[in-house]
Amino acid sequence: FWVMSLTLPLIICVIFTIVFFSNQATEKATEDTKNQKFSFSYTDNSGLINSTLAQKLGATIAIDRDTAIDKVKSGKLDAYFYYPKDLTKNKIEVFATDVGLFNNNRYQAVAKILIQQSVATTVDPQSTAILQDKVIYSSTTYKDGKQFNGFQELIAPGIFLVLFYILISMFGNQMLTSTTEEKKIALLR
Repeated sequence: FWVMSLTLPLIICVIFTIVFFSNQATEKATEDTKNQKFSFSYTDNSGLINSTLAQKLGATIAIDRDTAIDKVKSGKLDAYFYYPKDLTKNKIEVFATDVGLFNNNRYQAVAKILIQQSVATTVDPQSTAILQDKVIYSSTTYKDGKQFNGFQELIAPGIFLVLFYILISMFGNQMLTSTTEEKKIALLR
């Protein structure tokens, strides 16, 4: 009885723990791949890339797109980023050598950082905070002229929901057992 009633919450806790540690490992791996150095060139038709920043990252400018792609294919270059003229209508294209399924995302991460940091230097800090959704909001709600906190209204129903779950998980098996025993007794008579 106790094994059956405690198995479901235990399984849920195990799944949440696995997901939590998996997300942490993924974030760490993403950060590590961003810091890895590789050779790359880029073509900037958008005019947004800061060339000084690109040089700090070790990038070179590619004049011809097809030639740069051929260098990637032949292994002379690790990656090539193509920034189109209109970023709202066209994709930023990343051409790169394969370094494994889980490490290939480093190229796109660097291409994204390069464009974001290049644009961030041209925008004032307040606008950057708004665009990166780093603005803090404070909400106050009123009901019948008095300050109202809707979250506090959910505490009592939440407690009853948890109690209901506990009752169902603890007494559901007993109800099923008593029902089957009554049916056996009725059949024996």
